[in-house]
Amino acid sequence: MKKIFLIFCGMLLVLGLCHSVQADLQQPKILAVELYADWCAICKRIEPNYQRIQEQFAGQGVLFLRFDRTDQAAEEQSRLLAASLGIERAYQLHEGTGRVLLIDPQSKVVVGQLTKAHSYADMEKILNLVLSGEVVDNVYEHSSADISGDSP
Repeated sequence: MKKIFLIFCGMLLVLGLCHSVQADLQQPKILAVELYADWCAICKRIEPNYQRIQEQFAGQGVLFLRFDRTDQAAEEQSRLLAASLGIERAYQLHEGTGRVLLIDPQSKVVVGQLTKAHSYADMEKILNLVLSGEVVDNVYEHSSADISGDSP
């Protein structure tokens, strides 16, 4: 009987720890998806400011991802990652490189972009706006149904 009690207590402890670990895991508030290629001059131009943004927003609910379009193999891996995150439609609609898509992970809608036209201060402002739930004006013109892949 004592053995069963100890096993039962151990199971409760493990279940409690698992629940505690799950509670500590933070879901991203925004996906920052860099559309990148090694040969892309614009990518190299925005890289310094974007690296600073990554450092500044670490631990604030932003999941920074890089979708590599350097070659066919890298593109296929990026497409698979987009599909696994449920953002394949947004990935397909934005074929180029040299920008960062800001995607709401719940709705799968592009809510902002960071581009070569943005300074570090602009990038910081845009990211703060989308983290507060706002949609930035210069985003893709299609409806959320078009971007998320949902049917009308």
